[in-house]
Amino acid sequence: MSTHWYILGAGAIGCLWAKWLSPNATLLLSPESNLIKQFQNPEKINPIVFSFEYQQQSEEISLPCALPQSIKNIENLLICTKAHQTEAALKPLSLSSSARIVLLQNGMGNQRLLEKHFPQAKVFCASTTHGAFRKNSQHIVHAGLGETYIGSIPDSSCSVELEKLTTDLDNPFEKIKADPQMEKRLWMKLAINCAINPLTVIHQCQNGKLIEAEESRRQLKIICEELDSMLRAKSFLSSQESCYPVIVQVIRDTASNYSSMYQDFLNKRPSEIDFIQGFFCEEARKLHIKTPENLEVLNSIKKIEASY
Repeated sequence: MSTHWYILGAGAIGCLWAKWLSPNATLLLSPESNLIKQFQNPEKINPIVFSFEYQQQSEEISLPCALPQSIKNIENLLICTKAHQTEAALKPLSLSSSARIVLLQNGMGNQRLLEKHFPQAKVFCASTTHGAFRKNSQHIVHAGLGETYIGSIPDSSCSVELEKLTTDLDNPFEKIKADPQMEKRLWMKLAINCAINPLTVIHQCQNGKLIEAEESRRQLKIICEELDSMLRAKSFLSSQESCYPVIVQVIRDTASNYSSMYQDFLNKRPSEIDFIQGFFCEEARKLHIKTPENLEVLNSIKKIEASY
């Protein structure tokens, strides 16, 4: 029998995963979601038809949906909410004592939150490079192919349990990979987000513009130098390595993209800055590593959000 997954977070990535795992997946919707408003009785939610677009080809799929409080003893949970929405989204959940939780979101820090709320659950972290965005609440665009890796923090070898998890999440679209160095992968992704996302808001530009203008390029280099100090302290980079070339390549590869944080800014939504720059700066402080440029960026984004 196929494993059934409950997916918390009906954003672009959450909906994409619900499609990939269909029919063995249920989207858990926030009571405040616009998707709920189409039902006269929110306690009785019918499957919702979503349109998925990839390379200008579209298909419609009906996905089962439910309110989190209506499901008891969840065994398998995939969390795709925005990082800052996670704590509130967890409150109505009922998990079984043997539950598995996979955290798939930008930023870091929420693993500790999950371990606090659900100490008996097995918590895993995932990272994906697939690109997706919503044209509207029921139209999802799969904008770019990528890969998905899963592991645990602290790192462990690819145990039987982890291999079973990757098998349970395999789908017709991709084969999920286990990563025995998941913490390093997440820190490198955090570095990319720290370098790109907030600067696109500060300079109000697409990713590619960050390496074209002198001021943003100067900031980018300083941010990367501070990121390097932290990554070396954690033994994720050697003394001869830098994250700067990797981040520049990501910028070139996504030159026409608008970062998720910039999209939050355009829509006057709270961003995930506390789980990106905020997490990085706090972890650096614990190791007595100075990060003045990243702190300045963190404060700049907070001032921008306070002005909404």
